[in-house]
Amino acid sequence: SGLIRVVTAIICFIFYTIYISAGLYGVGISVEKLFNIPYGFGVIAGVIIIVPYLYIGGYKTLAWIDLFQALFLLLVILFVPLYIIPKIGGINTLYDSLNSYGRTNALIPNFAPSTFLAIFYSLCTWGLGYFGQPHIITKFMGINDPKKLKKSMFVGVSWQIITLACASLVGLAAIIYFNGTLSDPEKAFIIIVKDTFSSYLSALILCGVIAATISTLDTQILVLASSITEDFYKRLINKNASQKHLLIISKFSVLVVALFSFIIAYLQIGTIYSLVLYAWSGLGCSFGPVLLFALYSKKATKYGAWVGIIIGGTISIFWNFIPYAPLKNIPTLVAGFTLSTIGIYLTSKMSSLKRNHAID
Repeated sequence: SGLIRVVTAIICFIFYTIYISAGLYGVGISVEKLFNIPYGFGVIAGVIIIVPYLYIGGYKTLAWIDLFQALFLLLVILFVPLYIIPKIGGINTLYDSLNSYGRTNALIPNFAPSTFLAIFYSLCTWGLGYFGQPHIITKFMGINDPKKLKKSMFVGVSWQIITLACASLVGLAAIIYFNGTLSDPEKAFIIIVKDTFSSYLSALILCGVIAATISTLDTQILVLASSITEDFYKRLINKNASQKHLLIISKFSVLVVALFSFIIAYLQIGTIYSLVLYAWSGLGCSFGPVLLFALYSKKATKYGAWVGIIIGGTISIFWNFIPYAPLKNIPTLVAGFTLSTIGIYLTSKMSSLKRNHAID
């Protein structure tokens, strides 16, 4: 019937608009700090930068742009901590000074059950989410030669290890640089760069922040616009629409998505971190379990997929509003991913007793 696609389009719209707004939020802050331009104009600048080349290019253009932006970000995130850390006394000073600012210098601070639970939650909160991110999955789907997927995996994971390790070093250096206090930690990198380098070099380096943001935003907007066009408009409104007509709808969808995301970003309803985590959890819970079942299980049915997507999406939307305190301590992704997986398994088992359907 294609109704699964309609549901996924709605879920994508909810969480991607929030995700995209977080990116625009980041662009707004960067422009504000760089050029002393009001935050609102910075967000508008982000929209003006992204929308035109989405119209001009498309998937292939985004793939090439993302490549160069990722390489540029990699150079920036490597260079800054390697330059800053010697300025504050080197690795040994950094290591020894953490305790004086109330931070531990141990990878595992203690062996209490609560510590291991916190580590487990931290790993799951972000790690599980990767399985359900359409803007990441589509990059693998677009590869020319499936035999090169393993190579792509190694490139992707290596890039993640290097950039996340360097980002962590920036965060550790910031603790000492700001004497353990900073009113808005999300601006740490921007402030350090502005204080340390010349105006020209600061602007060039901070382009890495904007590049990282835009390389994610453009892909997300394209994926969401495609989903609205193919899975919602074509399925419900005009099943016989021509490709030319769908292209027009897709371009209109880009504008609609950009507008909604702009409004959320302009209102600043949360931090960049909280917005990204909310959207990441929603997409991960909704699509992660069903993707894994589709790849590795021959017993999953379309009814199981239905239930899994709806459970994951619903839990992600409402989990933070649960009044029961002990449950609120469990990250959304852990709860949603687990319950979605159980829902897919049980529903598939029950429905396969009557009829055996493949996931459509």
